[in-house]
Amino acid sequence: MMNEKIELIIPAKAENISVARLTASSIGMKMKLSIDEIEDIKLCVGEACNILLQKSNIDKDDSIYIEFLISEDIDISVSTKKSKSKKSIEFVNDKELTYARMILQTLMDCVEVDLNDDIKIIMKKDMEKIDE
Repeated sequence: MMNEKIELIIPAKAENISVARLTASSIGMKMKLSIDEIEDIKLCVGEACNILLQKSNIDKDDSIYIEFLISEDIDISVSTKKSKSKKSIEFVNDKELTYARMILQTLMDCVEVDLNDDIKIIMKKDMEKIDE
């Protein structure tokens, strides 16, 4: 299995989310995933980017950082990297975010939201489950 790290930095604008989704698709194709698995990963990357754009008070001059770690699993993190106007994301009281998190948790094997130094959504896809 390959061990690879792919990093993508996009301006924090909705029109750039398609670049992140296209990158996720390309990685999935390279790994010979099924069309359904590629679509799941693309959807989750796009959803995570949307969450940050809509709910983190990210500045127009900020960037969204997407990192793909490929080994036995696919680990994806989507973050704001210490946005100047940082605000925590509360999934409990926000219906949109609760729905978005439900999508992420349904399609990915593990989802975490880290609010320590930056706002980061971490997702994992277990390759063993894909092969089954």
